[in-house]
Amino acid sequence: MFIECGAMKLYHPGEAALPERVRPGDEPMAATAFNPLEAAQDLEAAVFERRQAEAIAKVVNQGDERAATKADLDAFAATLRSELRSELRAVNSRVDTVNSRVDALNSRISILQWVVGIQSAITLATFAIVAAKLL
Repeated sequence: MFIECGAMKLYHPGEAALPERVRPGDEPMAATAFNPLEAAQDLEAAVFERRQAEAIAKVVNQGDERAATKADLDAFAATLRSELRSELRAVNSRVDTVNSRVDALNSRISILQWVVGIQSAITLATFAIVAAKLL
């Protein structure tokens, strides 16, 4: 159940139904000034006691004052993008370092394969010579 409070709609916690969610394509709410006295009066007229209505209006008003503006959110998003780009550059640098080390190891492994192959050929040739002399 929603209660009209000036320019705002508040969800009454006594109802079992959940509030409707904003869907893509919905019209954004127009920015309006919050009048705590009007909101308290609306709440009091609806279902709340005067003390409760005033407390709710006070909390909502304080939240409204501390709410981030679009400029605040844009600045925060820009900072996050900058930090993410920096982190991505650092990760890419580490990946490049690892790739170069893997390439170096592959070269060493290739050389070792040749050495082992040549050593095996020499060993087999030696056995063949020794075996030919013994027979």
